[in-house]
Amino acid sequence: YYLTSDAVFSIEPNGNITIVSGNVVLGKDWRTLPGQTVTVAKDASFTVPMGKNYQIYGTAVVEGKLAVEGTIELMSTAASLKATEGLNVITNVADHVVKCEKGTYTIMEQIKVTITVENKTMVAGNKLPAFTFQADPAVEGLELEFTCDTNGSSVGSFPITAKVIKPTDKKYVYTINDGELTVEEALVRAYAV
Repeated sequence: YYLTSDAVFSIEPNGNITIVSGNVVLGKDWRTLPGQTVTVAKDASFTVPMGKNYQIYGTAVVEGKLAVEGTIELMSTAASLKATEGLNVITNVADHVVKCEKGTYTIMEQIKVTITVENKTMVAGNKLPAFTFQADPAVEGLELEFTCDTNGSSVGSFPITAKVIKPTDKKYVYTINDGELTVEEALVRAYAV
C-alpha cells in the first residue's frame, strides 16, 4: 500500500498505527478502518500522490508533514482528519460536505435553504422599494444582492432576482425563488373648476 525506505511504524494491538519517523508515500489507494486511528508523528511525513486516494473511515492525525496531490476522502460522519488547513478533502456521503474548523476536517450535513424574494408594488416615477426576502430555515447573517431590470419609470411587471452575498459557507445549499416588481401607472386626478 505504501512506498517507503526509511519510515518507522508503531502498530498497536487495537490496530491503531503511528508513523513515527521517515516518509510514507502511498503506492496505491489506502483506507483506515472504522474506529482506527492513523497518526503521522511530528518527525514523519505522509504523501498522497496524484491519482491516489486515501479513504478515512476512522481518524487520521497529522502532526508532521502531509503532502496531498491526490485525494483524501472522509468516508463516514464518524471520520475525521486533524491536519493543516487548505487541503483537498472531500466526501461522498450524500447530502454532506467537509468542513474544516481549527485544523480538524469533519463531515457535516448540508442545510437546504429556500429563499423567496417577496413581491413588491410601486407607482411609476417613484423610488424603487426596498427588496426583501424570507428564508426557510432562517440563516443568521444571510445577505442578498437584488437585481431588478427597471428604474421604476415604466409601467409593467419585472422579475426581482437575487444572489447570496453571505454566508457562502458550502454547508448551505440555496434555492432562490424570484419575486416580481409591479410598476403601476400613476393616478392623475382631475378637478373641476
